[in-house]
Amino acid sequence: MPSKTLITGSRGLVGRALRNRLDGIPMTWSDRSQLDVDDAEALPRGLGGYDQVVHLASPRRRPGWTGIDMEASVRIASRLLDAARSEGVKRVILPSSVLATSRTQLVGTNRVRIEDALPPDTEYGRNRLSIEALGRTASESGLDVICIRLGTVRHPDAPVRRPELRTHWLSHEDCAALFRACLIAPFV
Repeated sequence: MPSKTLITGSRGLVGRALRNRLDGIPMTWSDRSQLDVDDAEALPRGLGGYDQVVHLASPRRRPGWTGIDMEASVRIASRLLDAARSEGVKRVILPSSVLATSRTQLVGTNRVRIEDALPPDTEYGRNRLSIEALGRTASESGLDVICIRLGTVRHPDAPVRRPELRTHWLSHEDCAALFRACLIAPFV
């Protein structure tokens, strides 16, 4: 019996951090060679039969995000959410970023609730907010969508050297625990 959870972008940074850390949850790990999430025709067929999709696929193939990458990430997320709804997927987990708020709020150890977040001061943060908005719209049509504002996940798994960024570091173990909690949560 095939897995009921699909992970896209499994060879990326977060996908590699999750591998071997989500024991007990049967998954299908997919990368661009198996499912191109930017292929509007292949995407619905690729999602058929799954209950959950963790969307880690990224258009970025080089260091740094360009405007083209940002546009593509929104397009891909939109297509994935549409395909998920059409194929009966129950839940989509979308990664976002702590940068979806102002960096001034990320200093220190204070918690920032979504309703108290200031507008992001980076283009990448604004991009992540756009994807969160797509998720919110999809959830209004009945799809269970979880957006995770990830901190800094690194390879190798080590804290950032700069003290002001150290509070954003998300260890591979903590990252996997966060995704595990989302994956095993009851469907809404």
